[in-house]
Amino acid sequence: MSTRTYNVALYFRLSKEDGDDIESQSITNQRKIVNDYISKFEEYNVYAEYVDDGYSGANFNRPGFQKMLNDINKKLIDIVITKDLSRFGRNYVETGEFIEKIFPDKGVRYIAILDGIDNFEDSAINDFMPLKSVFNEKHCKTTSQGVKKSKRARMKEGIYACNIPPFGYKKDPNQDGKLIIDEEAVKTVRKIFDLSLEGYSAAMIAEYLQKNNYLTPGQYLGNVHNSGIANIDIWKTNTVNRILGNQVYLGRCLRGKTQNISYKSKKRSHIRREDLIVTYNTHEAIVTEEEFHKIHNTKKYGALKTKTRENHLLDGLISCAGCGRNMSFKREWYKYKILCYKNLQSSLICSNNRSVDYNWLENYIKDDVWGMCEQLQKNSKYMDKLYIQYQNKQIEGYKKIIEDLENKITKINSQIASVYSKRLAGELKDEYEENYKNLVQQRKNIEEELSKTKEILIEKKNTIYNVENKIRILKELKKKLKSELNNEDMKKIIDRIEIGVDSILVKYRFSNITVALDD
Repeated sequence: MSTRTYNVALYFRLSKEDGDDIESQSITNQRKIVNDYISKFEEYNVYAEYVDDGYSGANFNRPGFQKMLNDINKKLIDIVITKDLSRFGRNYVETGEFIEKIFPDKGVRYIAILDGIDNFEDSAINDFMPLKSVFNEKHCKTTSQGVKKSKRARMKEGIYACNIPPFGYKKDPNQDGKLIIDEEAVKTVRKIFDLSLEGYSAAMIAEYLQKNNYLTPGQYLGNVHNSGIANIDIWKTNTVNRILGNQVYLGRCLRGKTQNISYKSKKRSHIRREDLIVTYNTHEAIVTEEEFHKIHNTKKYGALKTKTRENHLLDGLISCAGCGRNMSFKREWYKYKILCYKNLQSSLICSNNRSVDYNWLENYIKDDVWGMCEQLQKNSKYMDKLYIQYQNKQIEGYKKIIEDLENKITKINSQIASVYSKRLAGELKDEYEENYKNLVQQRKNIEEELSKTKEILIEKKNTIYNVENKIRILKELKKKLKSELNNEDMKKIIDRIEIGVDSILVKYRFSNITVALDD
């Protein structure tokens, strides 16, 4: 009589984020253990291997796992085998959902060899599977925190751990985490700084590099290093500004700019400037401190300007509504005109050919800003303080909600453990599955509510910071005379000034105010 054969999926996973950096967890070791196991069963036919190397077990959004799931849905697989339960996943809610519901519904058997788990057997070991999933998830969270600490320690040592080095540098093949000069790319970086020191704006530098066929950072990585990165072949003002503003060219490393909001999520949030990790003299500098500060302190490298003209109150704030570029200043006898840089170049054309008298624009905006400061300060004197008090009360309320939700999760974990104990003692045979599912669903709902509440709390804190920042800026401006207002003051209160063919729009940073002017 012929014996039925079963198509078996072998699943392997490895992740340094989960602390899987020892040989016992390697893909090779997992494969050996699984192959030794299935060699004992003639009826097992290996359908395919599915590998996720470098993917955390905190979620199931992994390419190898998703491919296996797709084959399961096509009814191509009868059995899934892993070395142990942690290789399958470390999120106990979803792990339990797959093993206890999804796989049985699809007629798929799951075996975790070293844990003795087999969802087709009525084994006492299987009763411990949910608890083991909880421990695996706890391990994932704890390890994630450890990995963060380890990464921050490496950052503080100045070790460069990113995959792609900054343009102008390459990784030292002889020392892990060390940057060295890329002799070819550094020529372009040095040219950018030299042009800026000569008086070129970022837009003019981009135009120069484009005309003289300098490779962009994307082209250089794609063409020279075969990195697979898209070959962006256009020099943009933003690219030049990023290079001019990057302190890595001073021989420093600025790390920890963003972080994951949770060990379960890939979403990242920005870190406060004061919490950034800065290490000095980690590699050879391309520019000197004097050159870097000269560009930033005197030239305002983001603005379009020439070598000969003086600094103006509205530098870096005036842009063309037609092409989006910063507008240029052109001197005509005793006064300045503002017009689009593209229309100063014979090779470039912008539909906006309007020119504006700069002195008129500056005086108009100065008067408007001063009047708005007085009005905003008068209206905000009491209302903003009351608003902050109200927001602070809300923050305390949300903190209490978060504390209550975390306590509920702790309580449910205890209830889950109690249910398992009673099941093992034979007290909850029929009601076990329903009780377990209810508790898991309750925890999932509370976790979702907890995540949303934490996001609201962050928003409330940011709102208070913005209001307090507005009050502080207004108080600083009011201490000055109107004639003492400077470019930094303008940038604190004005977002941008857009000049179009038949319009001038001033976008203020406070209260979403936009003012339309006309000369």
